[in-house]
Amino acid sequence: MNDAPDSQLLEQFARTRSEAAFAELVKRHIGLVYSVAFRKTGNPQHSEDITQAVFIILARKADSLGAKTVLPGWLYHTARLTTVNFQRAEMRRIRREQEAFMQSATEETALDALWKEVSPLLEDAMAGMRANDRDAIVLRFFKNLNLADMGAAMGISERAAQKRVNRALDKMRRFFLKRGVASTTAIIAGAISSNSIYAAPAALAQTVTAAAIAKDSAAAGATASLVKGVLKMMAMPKIKFAAVAAALVLLAVGTTGLAMESKSDHSSSIPYRMADDFWLLLNSVDTNKLQIQITLTSKGKTVHPQDICLTIHSSVKGPITFAPETNGLLATFPHDEALRRENPALTVNQPEGSMAVNIWCSIPVPKDLTLDYDQLFDGVVEARKTIKNACKIVSPGNIGWFYYVEWLFSPSLKAKGVVLSFRPSIARRGTVKIMAAGGTRTYRADAKGMIIIKLDDALLLQNPQVTLSGKPVFMAPDVSY
Repeated sequence: MNDAPDSQLLEQFARTRSEAAFAELVKRHIGLVYSVAFRKTGNPQHSEDITQAVFIILARKADSLGAKTVLPGWLYHTARLTTVNFQRAEMRRIRREQEAFMQSATEETALDALWKEVSPLLEDAMAGMRANDRDAIVLRFFKNLNLADMGAAMGISERAAQKRVNRALDKMRRFFLKRGVASTTAIIAGAISSNSIYAAPAALAQTVTAAAIAKDSAAAGATASLVKGVLKMMAMPKIKFAAVAAALVLLAVGTTGLAMESKSDHSSSIPYRMADDFWLLLNSVDTNKLQIQITLTSKGKTVHPQDICLTIHSSVKGPITFAPETNGLLATFPHDEALRRENPALTVNQPEGSMAVNIWCSIPVPKDLTLDYDQLFDGVVEARKTIKNACKIVSPGNIGWFYYVEWLFSPSLKAKGVVLSFRPSIARRGTVKIMAAGGTRTYRADAKGMIIIKLDDALLLQNPQVTLSGKPVFMAPDVSY
């Protein structure tokens, strides 16, 4: 059982309520959970209560966690939520305790000095990350996995794991810099890896296991209340921010020419390498700045996304079929270097000219609705970069007949600003305020709830604070010609 992966142990506990399986999970991850709590509270007893609450929550939600859940990342996020909930009534006192604790050291190295500065900020920095980046930091520096094991845990390659860690560290570096802590990603990584985990009390694992798997949890009143509060927070619906940035019609223009150029017997096809290039391009986007979804739809009203099937006609590996999810979302693409060398035809099982690929993109909205000006336009800059790179892929010198992609990513297509949309019911109250040095600039939503803000290079240098009056339905780059 010691060698079984987390997912297998979790599935065993969910199915049979195996105490041994749950105890092994607690043993593996109690240090991670306890460390998150202790880092924020500085109080061993509070940290034990929080740790117990987190594993009670795990026991109750075990049935609902999917096979793809990265358990250390999920536990880290739940521990952070639980700690925040616990601290609301005593945040000021605990912060004073943290400062006193961090000042007690008499000798310190450069990493120790940095850790004193970043430790109180670490959870806030992690809270602003997307789940994938947060999981990467937890696995790499909290659990000290090498890149190969980390990639295996996240279902990605070692190279992709390294890229994700670097991106998350750079995001953290910029977060600390804006709060007066200047350092490099290498030093930050070293400080976190050396200091992020504290040893949990020896008897805590046994106490936590017994409380978590009890039929009627025997947790103390404060812990039971804490569990109830966090479960309520986790059950709150999450608003998904997405907007149509562009739509391109797959195989709708010049399909006969496509078949000739790709030397394929399929009348409605594109080369594998072209599709793979776009998949790699769109998946290389920094998701802290811009979030992209790709969906496949059909013009036929009777054709549903689950009816769509794509086939790679490889003469080496044989036909390879894959399909979007039931909502049309293309979550995976069979990237393969051997297929890139062969470059077979990629076809769809729908009539010629009947398919559309929709690229949906959005800019992440912070939970506190407050961000810096450069953060507001990070998505615009990322969109410009993506368009520029796409133009290189489909330039006429490379593939002159790929008209629909050439149109979509033509050099005349620009991301000039940000567009926000508020619900019609609160449209009149929807505002964006930019606290510029020359005075506050206020943008108000129109009758339809829309606000468009153009990028101002002078304000980008000044980088003032931006506040939203409420959560928009979406926030996305304003893409136009």
